[in-house]
Amino acid sequence: MATLNSLRETLKQTVEVKGSPMQELTDKQYRSGFAVMRDAEWGTYQGFIIPQLSELIESLSTSRGRLSGLEIGPGPTSVLEHIPGHLRRKIKQYHAFEPRELFATSLEQTFAPFNKNILFPYLDS
Repeated sequence: MATLNSLRETLKQTVEVKGSPMQELTDKQYRSGFAVMRDAEWGTYQGFIIPQLSELIESLSTSRGRLSGLEIGPGPTSVLEHIPGHLRRKIKQYHAFEPRELFATSLEQTFAPFNKNILFPYLDS
């Protein structure tokens, strides 16, 4: 069985052999890539991810009084924005880690106090 270190070394060697320099994407490249992925995968979101997430939130809300959401790298919008309104009301806390300042700003505006009545009316933090 491979160890994490051996997998890491193999990946480094593969990258070095191909000779592709690693450089961070610009905000424009990142946004474009995100848009392409979102558009290409929207059917998966509508047909699988959102229904599964909705079902999970529904089942958890019956056994717990407060629900919290955590998203890592959600991009410019939260997937939670696409679940039905009666389920969004059950989310009391939301946290996101978005490393891109461009997208973090967009998320902050979405969850700003003046917008919370629309998307997440019972959001505490």
